Amino acid sequence: MTEEPKPQLIRERLDVCELDKARIVLLNPALIEQKKNERTIDENAKPVLEMMMREGVETVWDRYEMQQPSCKYCLAGISCARCAMGPCRIIPPTRIRGVCGADADLIVSRNLLDTIATGSAAHSDHGRDITATVTDPKEVRSS
Repeated sequence: MTEEPKPQLIRERLDVCELDKARIVLLNPALIEQKKNERTIDENAKPVLEMMMREGVETVWDRYEMQQPSCKYCLAGISCARCAMGPCRIIPPTRIRGVCGADADLIVSRNLLDTIATGSAAHSDHGRDITATVTDPKEVRSS
């Protein structure tokens, strides 16, 4: 019987654009200090962030900065990518409804509800742990 190959979580390392890597590496020391202090309050993490900036290692903060400026429609919450016919952008006075007929109020409401539902689902395990702790603390300690 042959063994099945183990799944690989990371197939290949994604390369950062050379221009972006050079931009990160060429940061002056004052800017590195400023970014380090903006990105964390943890004194143990600051040397790691500084090393990463000096070596040009891309972080989540760098990728966020590279995505700026945000689309003004997405920033305002009046962009909808719910279906394959989008994204729809509400641009008054000419475009007041998306393909499905949703206006700006409905799109903003949907986006807010999606965000709340996603956050709640992502952290529901904390509520389960709290409930277990309150109802039967002995069982939680033993597991």
